[in-house]
Amino acid sequence: MALFYQIMFKILLVAAILAGCAATEGIKDTDPVSVLNQGIAYAEKDQHDRSMAYFNKAIELNPNYAEAYLNRGIAYKRLGQDDQAMADYTKAIELNPNLAMAYNNRAVVFGQKGQHDQAIADLTKAIELDPDMPEFYNNRAIAFRKRDQADKAIEDCNKALELNPRSAEAYINRGNAYVTKNHYDKAISDFNKAIELDPMSADAYFNRGVIYASGKRDYDLAISDISKAIERNPRLFKAYYSRGLIYDAKGNYQRAVIDYNRAIEINPKFANAYAKRGVFYGRIGLTRKFCLDLKKACDLGSCKYYDIAKNTGACQ
Repeated sequence: MALFYQIMFKILLVAAILAGCAATEGIKDTDPVSVLNQGIAYAEKDQHDRSMAYFNKAIELNPNYAEAYLNRGIAYKRLGQDDQAMADYTKAIELNPNLAMAYNNRAVVFGQKGQHDQAIADLTKAIELDPDMPEFYNNRAIAFRKRDQADKAIEDCNKALELNPRSAEAYINRGNAYVTKNHYDKAISDFNKAIELDPMSADAYFNRGVIYASGKRDYDLAISDISKAIERNPRLFKAYYSRGLIYDAKGNYQRAVIDYNRAIEINPKFANAYAKRGVFYGRIGLTRKFCLDLKKACDLGSCKYYDIAKNTGACQ
């Protein structure tokens, strides 16, 4: 039963610093720092389209303003425009090679693109520039774990917790690293602590539920935890998929397909959910839907079941 662990990269918003200057009504729009601060104020309200106009204006007023590129990169990232975000983070670094948060934020994009070695390099530079920022260690821990370097990931999480003992994210990330080493009891202990620190953490409940299912084979506890994760984040599509797998393992196929449907509804490009739903359709004799779902999964990059179906003549 292949389940997913949630990972977290944190993007950091940088405020421009200017003595006696804040985002107030009296600031002139020709002052790039004042314009940037107004953009940051909108960004903090999640008004990223509006913040973008201010960041563009700040760059127009001062084309060498590294912090403006950095913050515009954050806006691009939050709007789902990763390539533009990457370009802006890189420009910020060119203008100010000592801007630690630009390295961190670029590492986030590298990591989410699966370029974990580049992410590690950027985060190592960020830590060199600012060794007291726990988020940098947290993010590098994720990259190390994705590169199958669990011990280094645990070391980074320990450092993050040394800097911030109340970091639920660090406990979650360390728990994930323990999972990689099959240390399930240690992982559950860390997820328990994360939930204690942040009872609304969908990730902590989800990851603990995954351990109950795959490590402990306690499906009832797993369903309970993953359901709590969904309550806290109703758009956590991998949680629906994982809960569907557990219902599948319990023989509750009708309930499983409801969860696969919901995962697909939230993320129509989630290949594994199509594959598992296709298997369900095949089980109940709906051959056309069976083949359509398996082909869709293959089109999205998961061809295992479709290849088997073609080889056995079940699908053309």
